[in-house]
Amino acid sequence: MKNVIDEIEMLIKEDKAEAEKYLIGYLSELDEKGSKDEELLKMKSSDGTTLIDLAISNEMQDFLCLIVEKYTNLAKVQDKDGETFLHYAAKKRLSNVLIKALEVDSNLAKLQDKYGWTFLHKATNKGLSDVLIKALEIDPELAKIRSKYGGNTFLHIAAGRGLSDVLIKALEVDPCIAKIQDYRGYTFLHYAAEEGFANVLIKALETNPELLTIKTEKRQLVLDLAREMESKKDNKADFSEFFDLVDKMHLKEVPESIKNVRDLLNERKSQKLGEDRR
Repeated sequence: MKNVIDEIEMLIKEDKAEAEKYLIGYLSELDEKGSKDEELLKMKSSDGTTLIDLAISNEMQDFLCLIVEKYTNLAKVQDKDGETFLHYAAKKRLSNVLIKALEVDSNLAKLQDKYGWTFLHKATNKGLSDVLIKALEIDPELAKIRSKYGGNTFLHIAAGRGLSDVLIKALEVDPCIAKIQDYRGYTFLHYAAEEGFANVLIKALETNPELLTIKTEKRQLVLDLAREMESKKDNKADFSEFFDLVDKMHLKEVPESIKNVRDLLNERKSQKLGEDRR
């Protein structure tokens, strides 16, 4: 096994694509010999490198997809920090491998590291929208898994990373996901408001207006945060369409917020009229 890893490392230096083909062929040979594939794949070279380590560091997605499909149990093995090789694949932005894992066994996306992060949390941190959208399509419950510190779902992180397409997809597949709160009481809609994603808030308003009535620990509503963003001088987000829709609706428990929004809109309209007259 040690010799195989050494040989692969030499091949990688010459031609990475050929090295990956060699690895795939090597697995086929093991199948024909009836070897204990999983034990062989878990063996390490003198410096602690495994075939999977080598494949991840060199972004050999076809080989890793084959591992996930044929030797799924290997994707369940967690290291001392609770990470599987799929966590490491996410760090390397190996979308094809993560999507294959979701298709083979979505439960693989429930394994959490010592911080409570799944490979989907890691994928979000790297901006892998395609992986997250696939996860939502396969099993929306995956979006309810919270981290140990902060209580963030991958959707909370997605809002902070600017992945508005993922948030809209979440509202389409299961609006109830938008009720999950972190340890400060924030839903991903609160984060979306802070990041200026008016399109996400409009989608929530059209899907289920009551999603906007959830309060944080400081009793802040999504509307409050959106209003704060709108009032900032350096704000580039345009919430006018969202506020116009709110102005036409009657949401439970938020008459004061609606009143404040109306006051702000009227104030802005007056300012604009004054500027036009000049």
